[in-house]
Amino acid sequence: MSSDEWMEARLAIFEAAQDMLAGRLSYIEGARKISSAVFSWGLDELDADVRCFVGIASETDALPLGKMKEYWQAAALKALQPEIDKKEAWARELAEPHCRSLLHRFSSGQIEIKSVEHYDCRVVLLAAASGDYRSENLVCFNSDGSERWRAALPSNTGPDSFVNAAIDENSIRANTWSGWAIWFDHVTGATNKSEFVK
Repeated sequence: MSSDEWMEARLAIFEAAQDMLAGRLSYIEGARKISSAVFSWGLDELDADVRCFVGIASETDALPLGKMKEYWQAAALKALQPEIDKKEAWARELAEPHCRSLLHRFSSGQIEIKSVEHYDCRVVLLAAASGDYRSENLVCFNSDGSERWRAALPSNTGPDSFVNAAIDENSIRANTWSGWAIWFDHVTGATNKSEFVK
């Protein structure tokens, strides 16, 4: 499994947890998204915070939600709605603390979105919580785990965060949501070069 695959899976899990807590996604649909991503996220598939979503998805897999509803007759959906509502309330009660825990773990760096190893440091892309206007979520750690530097976003870009990072010769190249590619000195975190690429 490539780092891009687990980065995509971790982002899917992070975004589903955010969307469930914000009311943008039902807990059953969110559980299905997390359940489908958990085998690609590169961490323990039996993690306590994701295991409950696998259980919810399994217990509710017969319920028509999202696109699946298009294939059901209106009368059948109406008759099933009380069961869907009951299962959604159950899923919310079970999953809400795990959503909060996942968001905390992602935002604090306990679960990394992406990690880039350099010969004397490790650069980590942390999750940027929705609602954060600007998130300087790219951090370089020394081999002992202490923070070496935190990358600065370009000024005057409005809402922004880092979305990817890679080694580029002796620099760390990072991309921002606003469309900038920035090359950072791996020792100091100083900006060596920036280029608008969007």
